[in-house]
Amino acid sequence: MMNKLIKRLPTILIGLSLFLLQFSCTLFNSDEALVKYTDRYINNSNQEIELVFKSSVEGESNLIIPPSGFIDRIKITWNDDNTIQRFIDELYGTDSDALIIELIVENELIKSWNGPPISMGDNNNPFNYNSWAINENEKSVQFTINNSDIGWIPGGVMHDLMDTNTDLIRTGFRDNASGYTIRNIYDALDRGIESPQSFRDRLLSENGSRDETDVRELFEAYYWN
Repeated sequence: MMNKLIKRLPTILIGLSLFLLQFSCTLFNSDEALVKYTDRYINNSNQEIELVFKSSVEGESNLIIPPSGFIDRIKITWNDDNTIQRFIDELYGTDSDALIIELIVENELIKSWNGPPISMGDNNNPFNYNSWAINENEKSVQFTINNSDIGWIPGGVMHDLMDTNTDLIRTGFRDNASGYTIRNIYDALDRGIESPQSFRDRLLSENGSRDETDVRELFEAYYWN
């Protein structure tokens, strides 16, 4: 009896090894299927923006995103049966009071969003499932801020058009524009103006292209090329 068992022992060991190999491969493949995706916030506007996250659980944090820039926030495990809806629910929670997100430009509150996450059609809102897109190549789920979300022209550029100071707007750009009045600015902000560039062009058109080079450089300083 013992001799028969000894003779069969190599076969038993080989079978056990194959079983363990198959089991470990299954575990490995399962782990490989669980990929970390990040929530990415893209600034597609011409202004530096700040997103402030006010959580009743985690406190307050903020992201400062330059024009045409983006920031990745946290990573959440993503698997084959995930959807954007499930991702956002896990990211923000489903309690309407759990999180508030504020959009700030030049220290001024532009918008404030709060949950719970739902589908809201074309309304660009981080709590709107429809406002997010999946980037498979970069393993991210993305929310984008556009100029239309900001929807205003900072008062600083209007002041710069009227004053005689030579202020530093940002590195490499100074405010050399001057000579415009409140009336000139008011007249240019009428029907059909839907962007800073169209405001600039109408302002120049209605005022004989006054100080055009400096005006165009001023708007470029604010990232409105």
